[in-house]
Amino acid sequence: AWSPVAQIFKLDQYWALFAPHPLSDDGWLVLDAELKDGSHVDLLRTGQPTSFLKPERISAEFPDYRWHKLLMNLWAAQYQTMRHPVCGWMERQWNASHPAAQRVHKWTLSFMEEKTLPAYHALIPRKIELAKSN
Repeated sequence: AWSPVAQIFKLDQYWALFAPHPLSDDGWLVLDAELKDGSHVDLLRTGQPTSFLKPERISAEFPDYRWHKLLMNLWAAQYQTMRHPVCGWMERQWNASHPAAQRVHKWTLSFMEEKTLPAYHALIPRKIELAKSN
């Protein structure tokens, strides 16, 4: 009896974005590039020294939504074939604007996985290697 009335007034909506089971996986990417001079930079963070610590605001790490979508999809297994092309492009971009001694020698793409337990307790992030340069 209540169902037809609820449908007419759209009271039958179901909200399940965060409940009953919110996501428990979170994390961030690090593209650690070892340069020919031996130093390490993160190509995802405009050449800042590589750090595997959680960024203060992960959302601020992306220039726009398209980059956010592309880079976060690299974590998903279904997009693993995109990892080398995207990282290779970033390597070429870096190398084109830096002298020979500061060019990329090799790189490693890692995902820092942070699981969230009930009551919002987070585990220590776990480093998962996704791809390496050849």
